[in-house]
Amino acid sequence: MRNYYERPFVSVEQRYAYPNPNLCSYGFYSTLLELCKESGLNGKLIGDVTEELFASALRDAGIKFLENKRYKIPKNVRDELQINSTERECDFIVETESTVIFIELKRKTLTSDARAGSPLHSMIDIAQSLLHAQAQAGCHEYMLRRNGEIQYLDGTKIELKDRQVERVAVSMFGYFGIQDGFFVSQILNSLINGKIESGDSEADEKINVHLREINRQFKTDEFREAYKDIRDQFISSRFFSIPQILEILSNSSNNEEFETELNYLPAIAQAEITRT
Repeated sequence: MRNYYERPFVSVEQRYAYPNPNLCSYGFYSTLLELCKESGLNGKLIGDVTEELFASALRDAGIKFLENKRYKIPKNVRDELQINSTERECDFIVETESTVIFIELKRKTLTSDARAGSPLHSMIDIAQSLLHAQAQAGCHEYMLRRNGEIQYLDGTKIELKDRQVERVAVSMFGYFGIQDGFFVSQILNSLINGKIESGDSEADEKINVHLREINRQFKTDEFREAYKDIRDQFISSRFFSIPQILEILSNSSNNEEFETELNYLPAIAQAEITRT
């Protein structure tokens, strides 16, 4: 069987044809990433470059945003959420009249084991992208709802002002059908009160550490008040890839349009949840 994912081109009379973009488009990016790693580029550098790309795309689309904003977490908040971090950082914050959007960018990609069909490796990849980002954004949301504002170390701040909060996880490349608003809501609802037990405790902990943090957030009074209907607790959670975000930005020229594009498909999912 031909490996379209990593070898998408077909040589025909000294020319290359690209016959199947639907199957191999993300494989093109993945292969470039592997070449970068083989050349000695570390993950942090790749992540930094990806953040620069993301920020540049937002600016080019006319989106106003804050980036890489750090804030202190008081001891009483650490105790409430049962976390050890004394500081957290928001990758990107986009504000509209009605919503505060926290965006967390993760460089984690689907591994070859996950693409080959390993359920455990697939869950680890999802945990280190979607779940990790949602846990981080959830901490930001908790601080914002608890105090009505987040005061950042550089003196800037954001205020809740009775607005909604959206938590957006962004991966470098595609996770295919997983990056669907309805699926994300369903999988988070299914996992929120559970844990993974595969028999490999070390692998399980890579997943469960993020599930525990999300679970504790949703047991707080602030989250219970904000998400009284259990069906709505993850409807504001998103999971996109950089290519998807670039497509969204191509239809956006300001913050309000960006929010509308982010919510376009999730609105359909919300209608489906309501019917069921």
